[in-house]
This record gives sequence, C-alpha cells and structure tokens, in this order.
Amino acid sequence: MTIAAPGRRPSAKALAAVARRLPAPAAPAVGRALRALGLAAAALSAVLACAAPGARAEEDPAGPRIRHWSKDWATDFSRRTVDLTAIVSGGVPRDGIPALDRPAHVPAAAGLLPEAEPVLAIDPEDGPPRAWALRHLMWHEIVNDAVAGRPVAATWCPLCNSALVFEARLPGEDGRDLSFGVTGKLRASDMVMYDRETESWWQQIEGEAIAGELAGARLERVPSWIESYGRFRAREGARIM
Repeated sequence: MTIAAPGRRPSAKALAAVARRLPAPAAPAVGRALRALGLAAAALSAVLACAAPGARAEEDPAGPRIRHWSKDWATDFSRRTVDLTAIVSGGVPRDGIPALDRPAHVPAAAGLLPEAEPVLAIDPEDGPPRAWALRHLMWHEIVNDAVAGRPVAATWCPLCNSALVFEARLPGEDGRDLSFGVTGKLRASDMVMYDRETESWWQQIEGEAIAGELAGARLERVPSWIESYGRFRAREGARIM
C-alpha cells in the first residue's frame, strides 16, 4: 500500500492504516511511534508555512543594495529618509567625478572666459562676488570653497541642470563644517553627494541628508544664480575660480 506520493507528508489516516496491519505485539509500539512522527511532521509543516512568508515580508527590499554598498561605505544605511531602492548607479565609482577643494580665485575682470560663458554666481554681503564656471563644474560637480572664512559647497548636477550653493556647515548647535564628494549614485536622475566626515549621503537638489548618521539634516542655501561671465565680471570686485 502506498502511504503518500513522493515528496508529500503521509496523512495521519495512512499512518494509522499501516499501524493496524502490523503484527502484535509490535503494532501498538510502532503505531504510537508512527502517530508521533506524523504529529511532528504536521507541526514542522505548520511552522514552516507560517515562518517563511513572515521572513520574506520582513526582508528589507534595499537589503541587497545595502550589503553591496557597505563593502565600500561606512554609511549607516539603517538611518534614512528615502526609499534606497530608488538610488541607482550613475556609471562612475565613488569620487569617479573628483570634487575640487579650496581652489584659487582670480579677478573676473581679467577676461579669462568668453562673454557669454555661463557661471554660477553669488554675491555675499561679507565678501566679494564669487563665481564658478559651469565648464569647470561639468568635470567636478562639487567645489568645496570658502567665502569670508565660511565653508560653502558649489554644486551642479549636469543631468538636472541644477546649480546650487550651500553653507557647508550643519545648522544649529552642531555647527560642524562639512566637505563633500560625489558618490557616483543618482536618485531621480539627481546627483547624490556624500560628506567626508560621516559618509552620510545627500540629495543635491534639496541639500538634505537622505541616508547615514546625518539623515534628515538640511544645509542652508546660499542665494545663487546662473548668469553670463560678461555680466558677472562687471560686478565690483568680482572673482572667479
């Protein structure tokens, strides 16, 4: 008699039928053993049926990416404000697009660029007008600079054409100075930056930390705009990178 099809647990009824066909006195002992085996198999099946779906449900969808990123990053990805599955590779590794640090600036009146050349400009109250040519930001995307002794980050994402300048210092009591690099990652086609101090990841277009120790922090914007080099250099004391 076949107790069960291959790969399937025999039913209690089938096990009981086998026990009835065994000769005495072995039948009672073996029957009890078979019944115990059947109950154990049923309990195990129930546990697996309940536990496996739950384990799958609790699996972090971003888990595989986090495990891969963690080989190269000290970022605390358990702290985040966005869905990390929306972050994709931009085709270059970490710092594959190298940020610039504290570059030299020269008087804009020197006429170093064509008049129509676009530049990212600021006009701070406590310092001379400052600009960064987009032709340079195209290759570096981030310039860690300083204005009147304050750290600033001039940023540009070519894919979004978003040019923004930020105070590179945490607001509030923390007040830490930060410097930034390019992760090589994108979210909604926008550059994802990172700070070198904590390796937190930042969304460039919002100036917000989206993953890591500083997740949720926001940088203060410095009023900035894009204008022609010719117009910028007409400003008194203007200097350009």
